[in-house]
Amino acid sequence: VEPEGCDSFARSARAGRRVEIDPAPSLADGLRPVAPGALIVEIGLPLAFGLHAVDDQELLEAMRFLQHPLHVVAEPSGAAPMAALLAGRLPADERTCGVLVI
Repeated sequence: VEPEGCDSFARSARAGRRVEIDPAPSLADGLRPVAPGALIVEIGLPLAFGLHAVDDQELLEAMRFLQHPLHVVAEPSGAAPMAALLAGRLPADERTCGVLVI
């Protein structure tokens, strides 16, 4: 899951190689690389599926949901997988695993 306009990994996956971008502004500053790391591309591209983008409003909603009622405080980058889940971008009929950074 990447912020909208900061999808260097998704663009690299589509191109089949490491792609550099000019990332857009986002609350999730930890997910705004100019390009994914070479090792991530080497290992991650062959395994990549279901790449999704979320906007800042969805990130805020995920952070609020995590805090109330779950009492988990996550920074925007860490809440990105939950944002995609809450926005309905992940199929409800499949098992889903997201890493939540708190």
